[in-house]
Amino acid sequence: MKKRSIVVSVSAFVLMVGLSGCSSAMSQEEAGQTYRSAVCAVNNIGYEMDDASDDMDMGRVRDLAGDSAVASADAAETLRDASWPDVIDPDDIEAVASYYEDQAESMTAISEAQTMADMMVIRPSASDFQPAVKRIREALDLPSTLSDDCRNLK
Repeated sequence: MKKRSIVVSVSAFVLMVGLSGCSSAMSQEEAGQTYRSAVCAVNNIGYEMDDASDDMDMGRVRDLAGDSAVASADAAETLRDASWPDVIDPDDIEAVASYYEDQAESMTAISEAQTMADMMVIRPSASDFQPAVKRIREALDLPSTLSDDCRNLK
């Protein structure tokens, strides 16, 4: 009987810890992969949008803007929900997540635009969050620009 109660107690403890949402911070490598995945999902759509815009394919731009809105919102959520290692300043993560949240709103407006003039939505300024991006990339030993990395993830 004693053996059974120990097993039940250990199982209950494991379940309780699992349900409590306790999690440890990611390793620096895991954090780099998480950051890269979130950012590259948005960046890769942006590269396609640039091409569609250069080709004056406004229907494609609208479709991609909708995709970008979703990817940007997902990136913001991923960044906020992750358990970052101590080398990452939470304020930097919040700055980048806020940028992607604002971008999601801008991309939604572009995806709903009916004319080229309507597509001229003011997008969030990348310069506002660039210092945070730089610190995150340095802390995670990521390259100063992820464009090549992102294109290789396609």
